[in-house]
This record gives sequence, C-alpha cells and structure tokens, in this order.
Amino acid sequence: MEIFSISKLASKFNKLQKTVIALVAAKAADWGVLPAAVTDIQAKQTTFTPLYSLSTGKTTKSVGNTTNRDNYISITFYPALESLFTKYLINNDAISPADKLAMGIHEPNTNHTPVPDPTTSPIMKIVGNGEDLQLLVTMRNAVTNRIGKPAGVGFTEIWYSVDTPIPVVVADTTLKINIPKSSTVMTFLGTQQGKKMYYFARWVTKKGFCGPWTKLLNVTIP
Repeated sequence: MEIFSISKLASKFNKLQKTVIALVAAKAADWGVLPAAVTDIQAKQTTFTPLYSLSTGKTTKSVGNTTNRDNYISITFYPALESLFTKYLINNDAISPADKLAMGIHEPNTNHTPVPDPTTSPIMKIVGNGEDLQLLVTMRNAVTNRIGKPAGVGFTEIWYSVDTPIPVVVADTTLKINIPKSSTVMTFLGTQQGKKMYYFARWVTKKGFCGPWTKLLNVTIP
C-alpha cells in the first residue's frame, strides 16, 4: 500500500505540482489517467501560476496576494491534486520507481523510532521588537542550543501575567498563548506599556505530552 504527501507550504506545493502535472501530461496514456482528469488539473495549474507569481514577486508580494494564493491551494488546487494521486497515481504498477520517487510516492515506513517526550525546557528569549507594545519571542532547543523546537514538539505553551504580583507557580498566571513557530511577535494593549510581564514556558508535543516548565521569567513591555 503506497502513500504520498502534499505540503501546503506554498513553495513546496508549487514545486510538487509542477513535477506531477508535467509527468502526468507526458505519460497519462501509459498510466491510465483519463484525458478529462489531465485537462482539469492543467486548468487549475493555469489559474494557480499567476497567483503564485503575484505572491512571490518583489513588487507584487502582499498580504492580499498571499491570501489569494493560499486560499486557492487549500480550497481548490490541493483537493484536486490529492484526488489525482488517489485515483490514478498511487498503487499504479505502470509508473516507474523513478517517477514515483519524483512525485513523492513511497511505501510506508513501518520502522519508525519513537520520538521521546521533551526532557528539557525551552531556552526563552523575549526582547523588544523595535516597535512599541511588541515583544519578539524566540525559543531555543536546550539540547542542540539552536533556535527551533525539539523533534516531535508541536508548540511552546506560555502562561503569563502582566502587571500583577509576582507569580510563584504557573497557576498564579492568568493568560496563555501557544506558539507553534520558533519565533513570533506578541502585541500588547497600550495600557500595558512599561508593565512587567511574568511568564513560564514549556514544550508540548504533537501527541499532547509536555516537557518541564521553565523557571519564572520576566520582561518589560516596551
């Protein structure tokens, strides 16, 4: 039983769809792909190409163009490409191993090594972001000493309080944020400017298991 994976990250999605559609268009008859299916996926590629170009061009890149591109991927193009894989490409003996490899089709790996739960806390760095009321939050892996999450970690959980008595334990804090990326920006209310933010943080895995909390940390909101 073969499997495949389609990334929703625009750059990876764009690279994959170019490879897959080029191969399908060239070898549809040999692979048993119906002409209507080829025409449909090529039409969606034709619509997508300018959306991707506008979202990545130096003079045209914008939030609006990026949103249009991502919406088209999620709502229209991704489901169509996924259907093409499911209906025609996986478990198709007419497709050569090389072409399967190019399209990311492979047998499932049944020898996964379990990813251990985190045993360390994130090394937190929260500093001013160069703008009033903004803090740049960065997490570093204590094992590798590099910015980023340990293997298997889904997000960093932060519990914090602003302008309150100094908390002693996590339960003394009142606000929570989950940060899935290695860094992000937190924005605060104008009334919180110059106030002290106290916080604890920990890694949380994709399966919901948690690492240890950091010690109590604090930063002043700029």
